[in-house]
Amino acid sequence: MSAPKRIGGDWVESLDEGSGKTYYANIKTKETRWEYPEELKDDGDGSGEWVEREDPSSGKTYYYNTVTRETSWTKPDMSAGGTSGQWKEKSDPGSGKTYYYNTVTRETSWTKPAEMEDSEGAGADDAAAAPGDALASDGGDGGGGGDGGAAGGDGAKTDERFSKLRAFAHDQGAKAVKEKTKKAGGKAKKKKGKFADLVSQAIDAASMNDYAESHFNLNRKGITKSKTTTEKILTWKPDLIKTSLRKLNDDLSQEATQAFKNVVGYMGDRNSKKAPLDHARKLLRNVLHAPEELRDEIYCQLCKQTNGNPSPTSDERGWQLFTLCLATFPPSTEFKPYLHTYWSDAKDKEGYVGEYATYLLDRLEKMCVLGPRREVPTSVEMDAVRMRKPVIIRVFFLDGTFKTVPVEPWTRAEELDETLAQKLRITSEDIAADAFRVFEVSSEDEERALEKDERILDLCAQWQRFQNEERAKRGKDAVTEEYKFVYKVRLFLDLPEDDVEGTALMYIQAVNDVVDARYPCSEQDHITLAALQLQQEVR
Repeated sequence: MSAPKRIGGDWVESLDEGSGKTYYANIKTKETRWEYPEELKDDGDGSGEWVEREDPSSGKTYYYNTVTRETSWTKPDMSAGGTSGQWKEKSDPGSGKTYYYNTVTRETSWTKPAEMEDSEGAGADDAAAAPGDALASDGGDGGGGGDGGAAGGDGAKTDERFSKLRAFAHDQGAKAVKEKTKKAGGKAKKKKGKFADLVSQAIDAASMNDYAESHFNLNRKGITKSKTTTEKILTWKPDLIKTSLRKLNDDLSQEATQAFKNVVGYMGDRNSKKAPLDHARKLLRNVLHAPEELRDEIYCQLCKQTNGNPSPTSDERGWQLFTLCLATFPPSTEFKPYLHTYWSDAKDKEGYVGEYATYLLDRLEKMCVLGPRREVPTSVEMDAVRMRKPVIIRVFFLDGTFKTVPVEPWTRAEELDETLAQKLRITSEDIAADAFRVFEVSSEDEERALEKDERILDLCAQWQRFQNEERAKRGKDAVTEEYKFVYKVRLFLDLPEDDVEGTALMYIQAVNDVVDARYPCSEQDHITLAALQLQQEVR
């Protein structure tokens, strides 16, 4: 299968191995088709996609559509003008290579398009794109290569013959694919897998240049607001931005410029009396519950400030801020593939850049599934995350002992339950999931079994916020309620006899419940139970 090529919107084109025909796939809707997508034909007014050329054999003028690859001897509707200026030469900021971008179809190409060669007077290329040769490229029998010149004045009949041959080639190609699929039988799933690979490759190919071209506010230079380039807007700059990178409304644009101050304040590109973590905390607090357009803007700003940054210290802090943002909120579904590509391009680089990029890619999907946090991370969590380390928490037991467990911003209560069951070597895993649970317990003996989907570090941040709010009311030296995690029995279920650790955990809980009078017992019952306990421990 040929490498897929983005042709505009959510569409990519690729070559079908069975028929040799080009087909088109939509990476969002999963739709596939043989025909060029209509919505791309209609991009703009559509008329600007026709190029006027001269057949070198006959000297006659013909017309070639750069999108649909149609050729015509009769002049199509070109009232909106030709294709002059559709293709633009650009520089990829990641590799430094030159590529070409079509402003109408949004197609990108590493090789110089024929239309640009035409505009420079490359007459030899005109012959290669004459109507007869265009037919061969459309999958015909190849015998029409010289028909363009032989057509003479019978252009209408020739064009009609080309149309019929193209239709025949299309039908034969579709028929061949259908027969091949029918004979393959069980290979249909494999075909589906190939399409999944195609979609995956297309997503990986999404570049920040493509995103900037369609989503960024490029008219921002000077008083006249002249247009800048995607290369400049996606490259580090020491100065503050005066408006948002993305196209946002006025309110969000103001928020974006304020956010950028905190971004460069944390990175050290702007002098500030605040500590770096204070800038990071303010940034996260202001955008955590903001619309996702603003959250995507922050990721775009970090892509900009880590691209071509001349200072290793500032650049590394930018990558640290990437980790802090991902620990707090994910990118939108639309922006995710572009951010994924930016990090993928960086993962093979040496030093901290590759290490941070790999760390981020490993955790991107988890955060996208969970969604944004409820709470801004604590200072302890922020220190750990920006160094790509887990946070170490204590989980207590009713006998006063505890276990230390590493957790990350995406660790849920269910995962913590499983980790503790493994640490304690509770063998009846299927029962342990219902019998034992991590509880949130306060210093005032209030307790609550955690829901499976609750994020552990969100709870830690909430506890910290409660204490800060209480001290703000009563004074910083006020004694506030404290919280901790306790792993205990949620349901007393029958465990297998060989599950020694699980049984011991239930025994400790039973003793604690008797001592705390959760189980009402007479004085004689207490004496009897104490005697049995002593007998068991000393024998």
